[in-house]
Amino acid sequence: MSGSDSEMSDDNLDGAVCEQLCQEFAGITGTDSALAMYFLQNRKWNLQNALNMFFEEFDKKDGPFILGDKSEVFKKPAESGATGSAGPVKVVSLTFNPGGDGAQSSNATRPDVVHGASQNNRDRDRDRDRNRIRLLSWNIDGLDTNNIFTRTKAVCDLIKKENPDVVFLQEVVPNTYRVIKESLADYLMIPGNDEGYFTAILLRRTTVECESHEVLQFYTSMMARNLLVVEAKVKGKSFKLMTSHLESTKDHAEERIRQLKTAFKMMEDAPASQTVIFGGDCNLRDKELQSIGGTPPDIHDVWELTGKRRMAQFTWDQQRNDNLGMDGKFKPKLRFDRIYIRSSDPMCVKPVYFELVGLERVPACKRFPSDHWGILTHYDIK
Repeated sequence: MSGSDSEMSDDNLDGAVCEQLCQEFAGITGTDSALAMYFLQNRKWNLQNALNMFFEEFDKKDGPFILGDKSEVFKKPAESGATGSAGPVKVVSLTFNPGGDGAQSSNATRPDVVHGASQNNRDRDRDRDRNRIRLLSWNIDGLDTNNIFTRTKAVCDLIKKENPDVVFLQEVVPNTYRVIKESLADYLMIPGNDEGYFTAILLRRTTVECESHEVLQFYTSMMARNLLVVEAKVKGKSFKLMTSHLESTKDHAEERIRQLKTAFKMMEDAPASQTVIFGGDCNLRDKELQSIGGTPPDIHDVWELTGKRRMAQFTWDQQRNDNLGMDGKFKPKLRFDRIYIRSSDPMCVKPVYFELVGLERVPACKRFPSDHWGILTHYDIK
């Protein structure tokens, strides 16, 4: 089997092989493709080594890996029917068997996927889609001009594949704005500016009705940053959608904190009938959030609400993403990109899952779509 016996670099791995390895890993472990990508990249795409790493990490934990919906867990192999024992697993059957012997497909843990070909499952899949909202946020690194059109096309292809209802983009530039608008005709694209680098919100035309939008300037901003706000009905539910690219670099922490507080205040002041979601590249360090007492009582971090999965924690990870080509041994990884939610009263949507996207290299240029991973969040309509 490809990649099971030897190590391979990302440069030597095409998309089809990558997808197959991820499916096999996820099928054996009963996890998802994002988690599979994490372990495979850390073990240079050697499937056996990646599986060993997964089960060794599993056994170090006091309990199972918790998903967004805490009623679901990644069960130990002996409990789930997968090959192996409850202890450290050194030898695992590498035969991918979707739907049989307890194995699950690569999206088994994603709450928007129903497996099986029966009519009942297809009907349930449609019902779930009607009652689920998905929102993607991504800094697409338009300031990096290398392979910019190839990388932007890859971003568009991923959006088409995932089909989120709402998309928050940061670091859009005029050239990439045109590519995105032409490639994603199924979305209404609302930009936060038309020059330099800016944010944009995309609304899927078939599921989202835009009611209004505005751009609020951060007047003290040193980097021409703003807050893009859209009011919309998403699958019939009232939302205030907000994105921004907060001030960058450690030296501008004070300004960044002021901008964050402005966004939080707008979330708090929104009508109780609206669900408010704010997200984007916040450039935030945890100690900066702690310095203002954390998030306000009614505002919650979606990554934290959905189980704080370690594999989906760092969105700017220079240990895994080499687009910037940073010199030196120290490779930082930070949770710059975040999604916050303030629920409506009564609550009408519930965050259920948080995952990273954009983890595969673009074959045409051997680089990732961006130096940031994207965030894809899933919500159940209550």
